[in-house]
Amino acid sequence: MDEDQDRIYVGSKDHILSLNINNISQEPLSVFWPASTIKVEECKMAGKDPTHGCGNFVRVIQAFNRTHLYVCGSGAFSPVCTYLNRGRRSEVSVTICHS
Repeated sequence: MDEDQDRIYVGSKDHILSLNINNISQEPLSVFWPASTIKVEECKMAGKDPTHGCGNFVRVIQAFNRTHLYVCGSGAFSPVCTYLNRGRRSEVSVTICHS
């Protein structure tokens, strides 16, 4: 929850959603953040379920500062974290800067 920006951030498989807390039914902003193709292939080769196990399941979304979120995902069983530019007010940039 980001009350300063009037947003709530939700992580899911391959996506980070940003919803307006004042109008939750408004179309959310979405950032597509899949696992890399190489990591998905490695996951499949390890015998994991490609549909339900080899995605990037977002596990951590934490405000880092006024402009960025720190996000971490499962990365198809190869965890990855990055900083996400959350923009101003109701905007979220789609730029993923890998750490």
